[in-house]
Amino acid sequence: MLRFCLAILATFTAVGAVQPALAADELQQRQRREAIGIFQIALGDWDKKPTVCEFATEWRRYPIPHWVARKYLGLTINADISPPHHWIKLTDVLDPAGAMGEIFCDEEAARGKEDALLKAYKGGDASSMKRQDGSYEPLFVRRAEFTFPVFNATFTRAVIFIHTGEKRWFHAADGKISKSPADMAGWVEIYHKRKGKWFLRAREGLYIT
Repeated sequence: MLRFCLAILATFTAVGAVQPALAADELQQRQRREAIGIFQIALGDWDKKPTVCEFATEWRRYPIPHWVARKYLGLTINADISPPHHWIKLTDVLDPAGAMGEIFCDEEAARGKEDALLKAYKGGDASSMKRQDGSYEPLFVRRAEFTFPVFNATFTRAVIFIHTGEKRWFHAADGKISKSPADMAGWVEIYHKRKGKWFLRAREGLYIT
């Protein structure tokens, strides 16, 4: 119970302790504006072009480790920080222009997309993936989830949590289908703001399979 209360207090300290005179709607717009700037950098560094249904549509609540908050946000806490349950939509931050709608899917749509791809792959309908020896290129299905940024009180430092998963299937020339164990990874990215612009300060890996 004490750990839970400390986590709530830490979240309020990191995100909510801005200037007291800042109205709620003004604070929301400030958070949205700063979050857009951060994710423009985060997605600009994405190692592969996002595929259809790769990104979740809702913010996740992966906790920010307390040692990350202490090291990079300057908080003196001993409890992990739970990112705020935010009313700002994920798509309004990651895709404010609405130009990449097809890469965002909820869980049900993502499962449907995966089932359709796998059905075509197993049925030999993925002709564009077929090799000369009769086998097929591997089928990759990726999924990525994000937390809303946890800011310090002055909006000059922020942390986001990113979780990714990847499934792989292989179609041999004899028609046999095999599946590799799913790969998962989670990490935090720390951003600093200098002269009005955000930049990536550090990246800390938390787990990988």
